[in-house]
Amino acid sequence: MDSTVVADDTKAECRGRGYVTTCPHCGREVPGNMIDMHTSVCIYRPEMQERIRAALTSDVPGVGVRLKDYDAARPTHGAAHSVTLIRAYGGTWAAVLDAFSLTPWESPTKRATRTDKQQRMTPAQREQAACADVAAMAADARRVMSHEYDAAHTLHGYKVRDLPGVTVNGRACVAVMLR
Repeated sequence: MDSTVVADDTKAECRGRGYVTTCPHCGREVPGNMIDMHTSVCIYRPEMQERIRAALTSDVPGVGVRLKDYDAARPTHGAAHSVTLIRAYGGTWAAVLDAFSLTPWESPTKRATRTDKQQRMTPAQREQAACADVAAMAADARRVMSHEYDAAHTLHGYKVRDLPGVTVNGRACVAVMLR
Protein backbone atom coordinates (compact mmCIF):
# COMPACT_ATOMS: atom_id res chain seq x y z
CA MET A 1 0.00 0.00 0.00
CA ASP A 2 1.23 3.52 -0.83
CA SER A 3 2.52 5.51 2.19
CA THR A 4 0.74 8.71 1.07
CA VAL A 5 -2.61 6.89 1.10
CA VAL A 6 -1.91 5.68 4.65
CA ALA A 7 -0.94 9.18 5.76
CA ASP A 8 -4.08 10.68 4.19
CA ASP A 9 -6.23 8.00 5.83
CA THR A 10 -4.60 8.71 9.21
CA LYS A 11 -5.18 12.47 8.81
CA ALA A 12 -8.81 11.91 7.87
CA GLU A 13 -9.28 9.62 10.87
CA CYS A 14 -7.64 12.20 13.19
CA ARG A 15 -9.85 14.94 11.73
CA GLY A 16 -12.92 12.83 12.28
CA ARG A 17 -12.04 12.31 15.96
CA GLY A 18 -11.30 16.02 16.49
CA TYR A 19 -7.54 15.62 16.78
CA VAL A 20 -6.91 18.04 13.88
CA THR A 21 -8.71 21.34 13.39
CA THR A 22 -8.36 23.99 10.69
CA CYS A 23 -7.55 27.58 11.71
CA PRO A 24 -10.37 29.88 10.51
CA HIS A 25 -7.87 32.69 9.78
CA CYS A 26 -4.95 31.05 7.94
CA GLY A 27 -6.43 27.66 6.96
CA ARG A 28 -3.59 25.78 8.63
CA GLU A 29 -4.32 22.38 10.15
CA VAL A 30 -3.58 22.42 13.88
CA PRO A 31 -3.99 19.70 16.52
CA GLY A 32 -7.40 20.11 18.14
CA ASN A 33 -6.03 20.73 21.61
CA MET A 34 -3.74 23.53 20.23
CA ILE A 35 -6.30 25.47 18.17
CA ASP A 36 -7.02 28.04 20.90
CA MET A 37 -3.35 28.77 21.40
CA HIS A 38 -2.74 28.99 17.63
CA THR A 39 -5.65 31.34 16.93
CA SER A 40 -4.49 33.68 19.73
CA VAL A 41 -1.18 34.23 17.93
CA CYS A 42 -2.19 33.63 14.28
CA ILE A 43 -0.75 36.48 12.21
CA TYR A 44 -3.76 36.41 9.89
CA ARG A 45 -6.27 37.08 12.69
CA PRO A 46 -7.78 40.57 12.16
CA GLU A 47 -6.82 41.82 15.64
CA MET A 48 -3.23 40.61 15.16
CA GLN A 49 -3.10 42.25 11.71
CA GLU A 50 -4.03 45.57 13.37
CA ARG A 51 -1.30 45.12 16.00
CA ILE A 52 1.28 44.26 13.34
CA ARG A 53 0.27 47.26 11.22
CA ALA A 54 0.52 49.57 14.26
CA ALA A 55 4.06 48.34 14.98
CA LEU A 56 5.05 48.46 11.28
CA THR A 57 3.86 51.98 10.48
CA SER A 58 6.23 54.91 10.99
CA ASP A 59 5.35 58.54 11.72
CA VAL A 60 5.32 59.20 7.97
CA PRO A 61 2.08 57.96 6.34
CA GLY A 62 2.61 55.00 4.01
CA VAL A 63 6.18 54.38 5.15
CA GLY A 64 7.20 51.35 7.18
CA VAL A 65 9.78 51.13 9.94
CA ARG A 66 13.16 49.42 9.88
CA LEU A 67 13.38 45.83 11.13
CA LYS A 68 15.18 46.83 14.32
CA ASP A 69 12.57 49.52 15.04
CA TYR A 70 9.77 46.95 14.58
CA ASP A 71 11.51 44.54 16.97
CA ALA A 72 11.73 47.34 19.54
CA ALA A 73 8.04 48.34 19.17
CA ARG A 74 6.62 44.81 18.84
CA PRO A 75 6.27 43.99 22.56
CA THR A 76 4.44 47.28 23.21
CA HIS A 77 1.83 46.48 20.56
CA GLY A 78 1.65 42.74 21.26
CA ALA A 79 2.52 42.03 17.61
CA ALA A 80 4.03 38.89 16.11
CA HIS A 81 7.78 38.32 15.97
CA SER A 82 9.62 39.68 12.93
CA VAL A 83 11.00 36.24 12.01
CA THR A 84 7.44 34.89 11.81
CA LEU A 85 6.42 37.74 9.51
CA ILE A 86 9.46 37.32 7.26
CA ARG A 87 8.76 33.60 6.88
CA ALA A 88 5.07 34.18 6.17
CA TYR A 89 5.39 37.06 3.71
CA GLY A 90 8.21 36.10 1.39
CA GLY A 91 11.55 35.99 3.13
CA THR A 92 12.54 39.67 3.23
CA TRP A 93 11.62 42.67 5.33
CA ALA A 94 10.72 44.57 2.14
CA ALA A 95 8.20 41.82 1.29
CA VAL A 96 6.62 42.17 4.75
CA LEU A 97 6.25 45.93 4.29
CA ASP A 98 4.86 45.37 0.79
CA ALA A 99 2.24 42.95 2.16
CA PHE A 100 0.98 45.78 4.36
CA SER A 101 1.20 48.32 1.49
CA LEU A 102 4.05 50.23 3.12
CA THR A 103 7.21 51.51 1.48
CA PRO A 104 10.57 50.88 3.14
CA TRP A 105 12.08 53.66 5.22
CA GLU A 106 15.12 55.30 3.62
CA SER A 107 17.70 57.30 5.49
CA PRO A 108 18.14 60.85 4.22
CA THR A 109 21.90 60.40 4.70
CA LYS A 110 22.05 57.06 2.88
CA ARG A 111 25.12 56.54 0.69
CA ALA A 112 24.61 56.17 -3.02
CA THR A 113 24.06 52.57 -4.03
CA ARG A 114 26.63 50.81 -6.13
CA THR A 115 25.88 49.76 -9.68
CA ASP A 116 25.57 46.06 -10.51
CA LYS A 117 29.05 46.19 -12.04
CA GLN A 118 30.48 47.74 -8.87
CA GLN A 119 28.75 45.12 -6.70
CA ARG A 120 30.81 42.39 -8.40
CA MET A 121 34.14 44.25 -8.10
CA THR A 122 36.77 43.59 -5.49
CA PRO A 123 37.97 46.61 -3.49
CA ALA A 124 41.16 46.75 -5.60
CA GLN A 125 39.09 46.74 -8.81
CA ARG A 126 36.85 49.51 -7.43
CA GLU A 127 39.95 51.59 -6.65
CA GLN A 128 41.30 51.02 -10.19
CA ALA A 129 37.93 52.03 -11.65
CA ALA A 130 37.89 55.19 -9.53
CA CYS A 131 41.43 56.06 -10.68
CA ALA A 132 40.39 55.50 -14.30
CA ASP A 133 37.38 57.81 -13.76
CA VAL A 134 39.66 60.52 -12.33
CA ALA A 135 42.07 60.13 -15.26
CA ALA A 136 39.17 60.45 -17.73
CA MET A 137 37.93 63.59 -15.96
CA ALA A 138 41.46 65.07 -16.04
CA ALA A 139 41.74 64.34 -19.78
CA ASP A 140 38.36 66.02 -20.38
CA ALA A 141 39.47 69.06 -18.36
CA ARG A 142 42.73 69.30 -20.35
CA ARG A 143 40.81 69.10 -23.63
CA VAL A 144 38.39 71.85 -22.56
CA MET A 145 41.22 74.08 -21.32
CA SER A 146 43.15 73.56 -24.56
CA HIS A 147 40.10 74.49 -26.62
CA GLU A 148 39.51 77.60 -24.50
CA TYR A 149 43.18 78.63 -24.83
CA ASP A 150 43.10 78.16 -28.60
CA ALA A 151 39.89 80.16 -28.86
CA ALA A 152 41.35 83.01 -26.83
CA HIS A 153 44.77 83.14 -28.52
CA THR A 154 44.00 82.45 -32.17
CA LEU A 155 43.26 85.05 -34.80
CA HIS A 156 39.87 84.56 -36.38
CA GLY A 157 39.10 85.64 -39.92
CA TYR A 158 35.84 87.49 -40.35
CA LYS A 159 35.89 88.63 -43.96
CA VAL A 160 37.68 87.25 -46.98
CA ARG A 161 37.71 89.01 -50.35
CA ASP A 162 39.63 88.55 -53.58
CA LEU A 163 42.34 91.01 -54.46
CA PRO A 164 42.12 91.31 -58.24
CA GLY A 165 45.42 91.80 -60.01
CA VAL A 166 47.58 90.92 -56.98
CA THR A 167 49.63 87.76 -57.27
CA VAL A 168 52.34 86.16 -55.18
CA ASN A 169 54.49 83.55 -56.90
CA GLY A 170 51.97 83.48 -59.71
CA ARG A 171 48.96 82.83 -57.53
CA ALA A 172 45.99 85.12 -56.90
CA CYS A 173 45.76 86.61 -53.43
CA VAL A 174 42.87 87.24 -51.07
CA ALA A 175 42.44 89.80 -48.32
CA VAL A 176 41.43 88.55 -44.87
CA MET A 177 40.11 90.83 -42.15
CA LEU A 178 41.26 89.66 -38.73
CA ARG A 179 39.88 90.66 -35.48
